[in-house]
Formats: sequence, structure tokens, C-alpha cells
Amino acid sequence: MKKEKLLLLTHINILLNQESRTVNRKLLLFQNIFGKYTCKNLTVHY
Repeated sequence: MKKEKLLLLTHINILLNQESRTVNRKLLLFQNIFGKYTCKNLTVHY
């Protein structure tokens, strides 16, 4: 039971990490395209 729970948590954690990487990539892309206009107003929290 404990092992299953741990595996599930690990899987969720991996999914979250992948999701945040995707978000970061999109943010970087956004900054590259609109950077000169929005960089002053854009704050990224990690």
C-alpha cells in the first residue's frame, strides 16, 4: 500500500515537473517574441 502511494506521488511529481518545464519554455518563447515590450512588466516566480 505504501509503495503504491509512493509510486503515485512520484508519478504526479514527474508530471508536474514536465508541465512546469513546458510552461517555462512557453514563457521563454513569449519573452523572445514580445520581450522588448513586456520584459519590464513580466515577472516570473519560481
